[in-house]
Amino acid sequence: MAVPRRASSTRALVLLAVAALGAASLPLHASAAPAKWRIEGTRGAEIKVPGGWKTNDFGCLMSDAPSVVRSSGPELACYTPESPRKELAILDYEESQPEGVRLTGTPAEVTVSGRKGSRLEERLPDGRYAGYVKVPSAALVLTVRTLSRSRTTRILDTLRFVRTDANGCPSDSRRAPQRPGGVKGSTLAPVSPVSVSVCHYGGGMFDDDRKAVKKHGLPIDASYRLSGAEARRLASALNKARRGGNKDVPASQCSGGAAPYPDVVLRFKDRSGRRSTLFVTFQSCKKRGIDNGARKGRITEKLLDKIMDPLHVGYGYSRL
Repeated sequence: MAVPRRASSTRALVLLAVAALGAASLPLHASAAPAKWRIEGTRGAEIKVPGGWKTNDFGCLMSDAPSVVRSSGPELACYTPESPRKELAILDYEESQPEGVRLTGTPAEVTVSGRKGSRLEERLPDGRYAGYVKVPSAALVLTVRTLSRSRTTRILDTLRFVRTDANGCPSDSRRAPQRPGGVKGSTLAPVSPVSVSVCHYGGGMFDDDRKAVKKHGLPIDASYRLSGAEARRLASALNKARRGGNKDVPASQCSGGAAPYPDVVLRFKDRSGRRSTLFVTFQSCKKRGIDNGARKGRITEKLLDKIMDPLHVGYGYSRL
């Protein structure tokens, strides 16, 4: 049976939810993230937030700590009130405000990466400074609530749309590699990579809608990049995988087929600049496993944790 997992320090059963996905455009800024700030993004949209903020610490069991909130996949099903001290930057399909609160001012027209949108900032009754930028053509809203007027404004100012995100992942599966390959030798992954971009598209969650995925693509859900020793450790773990892909899940326990696009694309680079690509598929019923174009490996729960935990997204996996 499928075992839904949440990639975080809390392990629990979750409710699966899938939403329609948006598009991407050209970048607004070419500058690097400010000192001690970092870039976070989803679906081709990127923002900059303070480096110490958590990721997806929101909703059920959320703490009072500041957090960026972007695509999270399956989520825990419970209610946790939002503290008036909570600072948030949320990238979502719709405006996200505290229960019973709506911004009531008149928004201004803005342009973000060539896309028309609207923007509003005002103070909430609880004292926090809130604002949003809505971009209808991208089906995306950035909602921000912080304890500082300048911080709220600064985060809203950083919204941009990109074709390739800060971690080297194409913003849409149609721009991403369409097949794995490039690994030299007999290993599954390159032996001594200098970096690897981990790009999560979640293709296995759409295994019953192949035509739509092929036509419209899947925007990037979340990503991260490893370099140096961390990249080599991930490659080493992949190279220890058993040969051959995972077994198909019996039809009596899984109603879908093969994923129209892999759940995760791993993009390695070596010292000479040569690139190689691995596909990792695990949420569908068929053709699961790791594929480098010439060889296949078996995905296990332990190996999946190594790949997925830094993404802070939920996912489904069958142990069969």
